[in-house]
Amino acid sequence: MKARTYRLTLWPVLLVIVLLLASVTMLAACSSSETPAASQPTASVQQNAAKPIPTNTPVPEVAEAVGGCEIGPKAECPGADFSGQDLGAVDKAMHGSEGRDAADLSGSNLQGANFSNSILKEVDFTGADLRKANFKGANLRGAFLYTADLREADLTGASLEQADLEDAQLEGTIFCNTIMQDGKINNANCP
Repeated sequence: MKARTYRLTLWPVLLVIVLLLASVTMLAACSSSETPAASQPTASVQQNAAKPIPTNTPVPEVAEAVGGCEIGPKAECPGADFSGQDLGAVDKAMHGSEGRDAADLSGSNLQGANFSNSILKEVDFTGADLRKANFKGANLRGAFLYTADLREADLTGASLEQADLEDAQLEGTIFCNTIMQDGKINNANCP
């Protein structure tokens, strides 16, 4: 009786071994040199295998002016409405030559400007006056805020991952559900 039990449990193991051998044989046949040329990847496909796949979506240029404000270094745009605008960089690796650099607003007067729900990835705000600016829900990933004046600015729900806040003035700045440079959420002074 024990011998039969042993034989009955041996059959599933043998079946698995046979199926594995059949799979290996099929794989070897598929990768042999007799495979038709049409099914083999071309050299260009092999070279691009590790690269990101570019999209065919056209990349809009950063607007030259928004709400009467000319975008550029040392712009004078206090109170300007940039809400929902995309002024950020677009990855050239994903869009090839269709990528773009972020807007340069360094040294600009943007006091009280509205950047809510805007894409400001890698935008240069170095030395900008951003006092009382509204950045609710804005994406400031990798933005340059070096020496920027952000006193009393509202960064509720904004993302500052990898942003440069060195020597920025942050007195009275609202950090509520704000993703900081290190990826941690700051709820220091939610209203």
